[in-house]
Amino acid sequence: MAKPQWHVPSTAACAVLAYSVGGGWQEAVAASFSGFFIDFDHLSFRRVKNLFEGRWKEYIPGWIDYFHTWQAALFFLAVSAYLGWWFAFVSYIIHVLIDGANRENLVSHEAPLPEFLFRFYPTWLIYRSGL
Repeated sequence: MAKPQWHVPSTAACAVLAYSVGGGWQEAVAASFSGFFIDFDHLSFRRVKNLFEGRWKEYIPGWIDYFHTWQAALFFLAVSAYLGWWFAFVSYIIHVLIDGANRENLVSHEAPLPEFLFRFYPTWLIYRSGL
């Protein structure tokens, strides 16, 4: 998971554009969800317990971030195409692309789509989120 400051600017831009070009508040909310709030899939009861106990980087074996999968990407594409909410989909794609450059995905194996995309990034784009 990237630090929030990586996702907030792009998500805010997509939400504002969605609202201002006629998508209304519904698409603005959808863009906010798909660009930032999808990171709630990182949470589990065990992870929340670990966070409260100060174990920030402890991964949970077998946990999958379901919004960070190919299936979720297809779902977001289908819903966006059906509703015409393209800024919400762009917000999702930007989120996944930012996560794709995170080296920590190779350790956690929790985000299959960003982990797959990682191999295509040039070294100057790769980062560690430090979370």
